[in-house]
Amino acid sequence: MHRTAADQAPRAAAGQVEAHCAVHESVHRLAGDAADVITLSRTSLCQAEGTLRSTGALLVITPGPTSGTPAHLCTPAGDIALRRDGDAGLTWKSDGITVPLHRASSHSAVLTAYVGTWRAQDGNDPTSTVRMTIRQGVPGTARAEFTWDGDAHHCEGFSVLASAGDTLAFGPEIVTASEPEGFCTQTPSRTMTRPDSGSMHVEMAAPDGTAPRAFTFTRSN
Repeated sequence: MHRTAADQAPRAAAGQVEAHCAVHESVHRLAGDAADVITLSRTSLCQAEGTLRSTGALLVITPGPTSGTPAHLCTPAGDIALRRDGDAGLTWKSDGITVPLHRASSHSAVLTAYVGTWRAQDGNDPTSTVRMTIRQGVPGTARAEFTWDGDAHHCEGFSVLASAGDTLAFGPEIVTASEPEGFCTQTPSRTMTRPDSGSMHVEMAAPDGTAPRAFTFTRSN
């Protein structure tokens, strides 16, 4: 699974645990002999189904074939070793990187407060508006769908949910329609803060690690 040492941040679920940095490593459906592994960075979201096995005090996940967006950044990772660390945490070790994990929110799906259609102004283009529709679901399958409309362009796309809780994390936007052709390009990963009083704060990561681009969305329905 693609990741960089500088941006490492794991997350595991089914009794979820997580660490917060620029990258989320997620392990969902941690049961039986399988686990779904999701890696989210500023510019990619990668998914793989892993095989579980125990080795002494360790739980080891061997990731299988990897897919994601963009495909060339999603390459197979080495084995992931999980060791219990206290009552509520785990230690994640993979490819020479060790990260402590803590138990996350019990929410494993999109909260109802997020579900629906939202609108915002594009701060970079005063003639452009953004419509976002968030649907119910779990990491790896749930989507946020986007429509960007301006005087001279129309863009459509979607992002896949990487982690859920009071804050949602979505992968890069995959463009599905562009007018004019070639105008619309993939945008980075984004995080969404739990809505309050009909508005929601969304931050879109900057690929170069500078300050994220912020939007305030208001509920449309």
